[in-house]
Amino acid sequence: MLKNSKLNIKLNITLLAFLVAIVMLWAAFYLAAYSIIRSSTVKNVEQMAAQSILLLENAFLEIEHITFSVSQKSQIKAFVSQTDILDFYDMADEAEALISAATDQNDLVSGMLLYKSDGNYYRFIGMLSNALCDKAYYVINTKTPPCSFYIESGNTGYIGYASGIYKDDELIGYAVALIYEKSLARLLSTYRIQESIEFALLTDGMAIAAGNADFSGKAYDEIVSGVSIVKSVSVGMTPFQIVVIANEEQLTAVTRYFGISAAITVILIILVILTYSLFWRKHFLSPTLKIMQEVEEMGRGERQKLSGINEEAYQALIDRINLMHQRTEEYNKAMMSALKKQINAHFTINALNSIKRLAKSEQMQKASNMCDGLSNLFRYANNSDEFINGFDEFSIIEDYISIMTIRYPDKFRIEMEIDDRMIDYKIPRMCIQPILENAITYALGRNDINVISLSIRIAEPDIIITVNDSGIGMKEEALTKLNERLNTILSDTEFTGLTEHIALQNIQRRVRAYFGNDYGLSVKSTEGKGTEVTLRLLCKEEIKLKYN
Repeated sequence: MLKNSKLNIKLNITLLAFLVAIVMLWAAFYLAAYSIIRSSTVKNVEQMAAQSILLLENAFLEIEHITFSVSQKSQIKAFVSQTDILDFYDMADEAEALISAATDQNDLVSGMLLYKSDGNYYRFIGMLSNALCDKAYYVINTKTPPCSFYIESGNTGYIGYASGIYKDDELIGYAVALIYEKSLARLLSTYRIQESIEFALLTDGMAIAAGNADFSGKAYDEIVSGVSIVKSVSVGMTPFQIVVIANEEQLTAVTRYFGISAAITVILIILVILTYSLFWRKHFLSPTLKIMQEVEEMGRGERQKLSGINEEAYQALIDRINLMHQRTEEYNKAMMSALKKQINAHFTINALNSIKRLAKSEQMQKASNMCDGLSNLFRYANNSDEFINGFDEFSIIEDYISIMTIRYPDKFRIEMEIDDRMIDYKIPRMCIQPILENAITYALGRNDINVISLSIRIAEPDIIITVNDSGIGMKEEALTKLNERLNTILSDTEFTGLTEHIALQNIQRRVRAYFGNDYGLSVKSTEGKGTEVTLRLLCKEEIKLKYN
């Protein structure tokens, strides 16, 4: 009995010693692993900080070089010092060519502007709001160029660099380049060494760009709170500071690995259940949800076709949907081609005859303006993009109006009002010009001036475009017939072949193909008093997509 007791004691002591040895071995392994990981993390933080500084300094030096190079061009100085507004805009193309050449190899530049010393500006790159441009000018005026700065407009932030434009030692304007903060954050993220390391770019002690969205807008103390590994370095001569951190709590995750051996059995059981669940999800639920999501994206115009799935049962359905969508796209392009033909040979001949008449009467400025407008109109009409920014469409409308004003002097007057927010949205190309053409040409026989008003306003989620004229109006019977024809045009109907009001029919068909049958044209008219045409579109965001 005593021997068995001693043997048990020895056995227990041996087992205890074995357990102690295992614990000590695991403890030694833990300490060694923790030390190695922490040392590696510190090294990686320092390495990422050094790489980020080099990257940012190179980026800012390149932006500085671009703005300085642009500011030294004689053509740019002539453009900025121009006082005549028409000459100012006429010289924009040459300035734009120089700026495009300067920024051609730079993917970071999100915006490029030239400011006159009085605050007037011209946007060459980027869809920048008026408020953002005004704010940038105000910030530059508080500094001494060349200078770096940071500005915000709404939820969007930009890092900028401004160089002064001088003529005979007099400051006449500024060349400004802007970098979208998220573009810079994405660039820095590509140099992240490991997921446990985060970075933030600060100015005035506040984060303006970060790999972790939770850091944006936070102060330096908030970012480094509870963090044991921090590396903070200033970016050259700029007002910016890069902060790289690694949270030690993430490093202590190593301790979780020591519980794996005890949970293996439970995990194996769970894996059997999960395997069946994942099989069902992979081969049945996920493909169905993916198809539904991509069909919705296709309906919003965010996708051209469904991606393939390695499931034979679903692939036939996907091919059929893609074929239907392709045919719809081809049909829409055919409608666009038909509408472009509204600017036809008859219009061209009349315009050229008007230019010839002006040239003979030595009205060369008007002839030149008409040539420019006609050239812009044909470039616009033959562009392959089906959607256009609201302000660009407005600019083309002005070219068209200037041509018609020269052709039919003192016959009409157009009053326009456009919502400033249209700079953030796109609309279908050539959906306003045909309506204006109807309003102008249908009242040419009148003795008094035809007053036409064009209004473009945003009533989210819709854009409302209204064209009113004081022309001859329409008879009730003709108005009823026109509205019935427009209301019966669906997004998937074939062309009727009726040539009367063909431009309005094409607009209606295109709009409903893009946005559905709840959108499109409606017409009101009173004989002898005028006509009102209303076009309802769905807001199609441009800048607000944030470059996903």
